[in-house]
Order: sequence, then structure tokens, then C-alpha cells
Amino acid sequence: MIPILLLACGEEPEDSGVEVEEPTATFAYELTPDAVEFGSVELGTSGVQQVVLVNKGSASLFLAEFGASDERLDVDSGGVFSISPNSSATIDVTWTPNEPGSLVSDGWISLGSSPTSLEELAFAITGSADGPQIAVAEEALDLGTVTVGCQGEDSISILNTGTEALTITDLSMDYAPELLISHDELPVTIEPNNSFLIDVAFTPTATQSSSTTLYITSDDPFSEVLTVGIDGDGWIEAENEMTFEAKERQPITILMMINEIAIYQTHANKLKNSIETFFLYLDEFDVKFRMACFLHEDGTQYSETLYIDETYDSEDSVDVFYDMLSGSSLYGDNDANMSTLDNALNNSVDWLFEGEYADSKLNMFTINDDQDTSQLAGTVYVNNWRAFKDDDDDVQVHAIAGFPSNSCGAVYFSKYEEAIDETGGQFLDICASDWTMYMTTLVESFLGDIQQFTLEGSPAPSTIEVYWDGIEQFDGWEFDEDGNDIEFDPAQYPPDGTTVRIYYIMATECPG
Repeated sequence: MIPILLLACGEEPEDSGVEVEEPTATFAYELTPDAVEFGSVELGTSGVQQVVLVNKGSASLFLAEFGASDERLDVDSGGVFSISPNSSATIDVTWTPNEPGSLVSDGWISLGSSPTSLEELAFAITGSADGPQIAVAEEALDLGTVTVGCQGEDSISILNTGTEALTITDLSMDYAPELLISHDELPVTIEPNNSFLIDVAFTPTATQSSSTTLYITSDDPFSEVLTVGIDGDGWIEAENEMTFEAKERQPITILMMINEIAIYQTHANKLKNSIETFFLYLDEFDVKFRMACFLHEDGTQYSETLYIDETYDSEDSVDVFYDMLSGSSLYGDNDANMSTLDNALNNSVDWLFEGEYADSKLNMFTINDDQDTSQLAGTVYVNNWRAFKDDDDDVQVHAIAGFPSNSCGAVYFSKYEEAIDETGGQFLDICASDWTMYMTTLVESFLGDIQQFTLEGSPAPSTIEVYWDGIEQFDGWEFDEDGNDIEFDPAQYPPDGTTVRIYYIMATECPG
């Protein structure tokens, strides 16, 4: 309480010759309370306290100005600028904090007995502001110059300089694929005086300046979205370009010996339901092939059609395939599969290795669920067949046959597995209920060598660009680091005569 008492004298009356007692005006006021205490005010809100100014004098009290030493404070009498004797005015003091911390300030009222006779009434104002407050260690992050093929890394530290927990609800950036951020799962809570790291990676793909803006969304009432600029410069140390002319795939030849169990007995439906998939998938690769099926151990082809090739559509191929197998009932149960294939090879030399097929990949394939009664070891047959080829890798053996552990009564035969292991072919379980996936697996394994697109020097993998006749190929190929070459998906091999251009930036030794 601030009681103030002042005495004021009026004007002297004209001398009437009679002694008159002069009136006395009093000037007094009181401020209640005599100081303002806000207590705790949440950031994003305003605190309001009131003081009452009482005129305890006998003259009117004039109020001229109100103010405070802190600009976040507002002192307002609500339009009252004069207080009659024995009356009062309520004065609002409003504080709108914009950061956490303590408030120690002064408010003041300019008042007096007349507008020209003023003095200042001061009073203390205190309080504290509480809440989260976001800050970053740096308002911008410069990742410097990074060589293409390398990665620049740094981090952004988000701080909570407030007095209550800060919650980060979202992190986003303007599009810049070479600049990426990684962080813990959101939302994340940061306690006062703690921080949260955002990792930033810069992987340039060209000589260029890259920039983006990071947007940090939080529950800071004064900075719901805080922005941080991120910049970096890419630099190419060396680059290369190679051009190839795509060559036709190596032709393939296929000899099949299929036991009667897959023609009209136990496993017949599985073959019937999947064989067209074989021809359809083979057609996707646009490869030249010749294929024939044999039944009798003497290796003689009794069909009028010696072989199926790429000129047949899938339906015709299936018809000829079963025509080749139509005499199975005449020959009985032939389990000498490898011997049959060996004889078939010797009987088919004229068309099997004719012209361009001399360099074909030879695939020997059998289906049987019983022991093979062939007299020789599996690897002996493999060596016999390799004698027809200049490259041992151009002979491969495959089988759908019994596994050591089976569920359908099929008998495991080690000769098949020996020959398959020796040549890198496919050994598939005859007990499987569906052979459709087998057919696609076999086709991919039957395919011969493809052209190698070997690169000079070591490329930075992320910079490789592949073009066919000037058109960029965004998928269907991959970089094989071990072979240092580009490998195309089997079904997306470049057509014969295609100009294949491969551009890349040379790998360089990266810092760290």
C-alpha cells in the first residue's frame, strides 16, 4: 500500500478587511496492492493482474500516462483519466511473455493534482513464464563440397531452451533427392535443456549446388514451424561413357527324356498344367532354340517333327511336345533316362549342332520318380556330352525327380544329383503339387551365355545410367560389383543390334 498525502493552498481572496480562514485542499492517493506478482504464466497466453488506485484527497486526481519498463507489459486504466475524491480506478496490468524466464520490471503511472502538475508513481512487477521453446544450434547447415560417389554427413541439433517438455511432431523437406534426413520415430519429446539430433546425408550425382529447407513442426506456441536451410555442392572428379552393340543371345538346345509317370500316370496333370508356361516364358526371351523329347532307350525320335523351335507359338509347341510323347505306351516303363539322353544326342547330331547351333548351350533334362537304370555314372555321361562342345559350361543337366526326403513315394537317385552338381543345373522335387514355377526356373537356367557389358574403371554405382538407342532404361538391369559389369534381367535383355550406352562417374576414395 502506498499512501500519499499532499496539502494544496487555494488562491488568496480579496482583502475585505475581515479575517477569513483559508480552505485547504488535500492531495492523497493509495495503490493497492503496491506491487504486481503474476506468478507463472504459460507461453502463448497472457496474464492479467489488477491494481486499484484510490483518491484519498479532497481534490480530483488526474491520470496522464501509464507504462512499464518491459515492452511485453501493458498498463491500462480502461479510459479513466480522472478520479474524484474518495473514488478509485481499477488498472489492468497485462503480461504476454514470448520466452520462458523470470520477469522483473517496473510499472508506472503519471498522475497529479492537475494535468500540468504531475509526478510518477512506480510499482514493481514480477512473474515467471513457463513452456517449451524450440531452438537450433545453427539456423543453416552447409555440407560443403562432396565428391560424386561419396556421401557427406552432418547433423542438426534441435534444442529445448524452455522450462517444459517440447514435442516434435513432424519433420519434412522440400524435394531434393540427393539430400536425405534420418531420425528417431516421431513424435519425439525433448525435455528442458536437452536436444534431439537429425542426421543429414548428402549424396550428389552431378556437379551442382543442392539446397533444401527442413521444416520442424513442434508445440512451441511462438514457433510452430521452424525452418533450417541445408546446402551442399557436388563435384565430379572423373567420369566415363562406354558404348556397346548388343549381340544376339546364345542359341539353346534341349533334349528331354520323360518317363511315363509324367505322361499319363501319377504326375501327368502337373506336367500338363505347366508345360505351356514353359513355352510362353521361353518366348519372352526372344532366343533361338531347338528342343525334342525322347521315350525309348535307343534314343530314336519317332515323331514326324524332329524338334520344336522358336517359330512355333505356345499352343503349337504343346501339341508337338505331346505328339513326341504319344508313343509312350508302346515302349513301357523306361527308367534308363540318362542312357536314353546319351543315345538321343548321338542320333540328333545333324540338327542339334547344325550351323549356328554348333555353339548352342546344350540342356539335358529328365523327369522320373524311380531309380535310373542307366549303366554309367552320372559324371561319365556328362563327360560324353561335353565332348560335343568346345566349352564345358555349354552342357547342363536338369531333373525333376525324387529327393532324399520325399512325401510322394518317389525314389532318390544320386546319379542325377551328381550330374547336376557337376554342371550347375536344376534339381527339382517331383513331389511338389504344382510345377508352374519349375517351368520358369528351368527356362532361366536353360538360357545360354549373354553378352558381357563390362565397364572400364570402378563406377560409383549410384551414378550409372543405361541407354538403349538413346532411351534411358530405369529398370531391368543391375550393376554387378564383382564382375564390374551391367547385368540385364533375363526377360529384358537388349535386342540384337541395340546400341547400349552406359554413362557413369568414376568412384573415388571418400573421406573417412
